[in-house]
Amino acid sequence: MAPVLPDGSTVEVTPRKIYVPGDVIAFTAPNGSLRVHRVLGYHRDRSGWKLVTKGDNAAWIDPPVGLNRVLGCVHGGAYHRVSLRQRCSAVAMYLRKSARSLWRRLARRS
Repeated sequence: MAPVLPDGSTVEVTPRKIYVPGDVIAFTAPNGSLRVHRVLGYHRDRSGWKLVTKGDNAAWIDPPVGLNRVLGCVHGGAYHRVSLRQRCSAVAMYLRKSARSLWRRLARRS
C-alpha cells in the first residue's frame, strides 16, 4: 500500500460489518500472509459475498477476498482517513473492471 502505508508500518485494525469502496483493509491471503489493500467493491459468487481489492501500486486487481478472511479496516499510524478522491477512484476502477467483464461475457455469446 505504499506510498500511503510504507512497508513495516504499524497500524490498528478494526472489524466492521460493512466495508465501503476506498476503505483500506487487512486480510489474510490464501498462503497465510497478511495483506493490506484498498476495497474497490463487492463480488458475489456461489460461496457468497466477497470483496474486490487492489493494492494502490499493484498492477492487477486481486482475486476476490472472502469476508471470513478480512481482519478489519486499517487506521492509525501515518494513515488517517480515506479522501473522497480515493473513494471515487476505487469506485471508478471497480466499474471499469465490471464493464470489461460484462463485455467479455457478451462477446462470448455472439
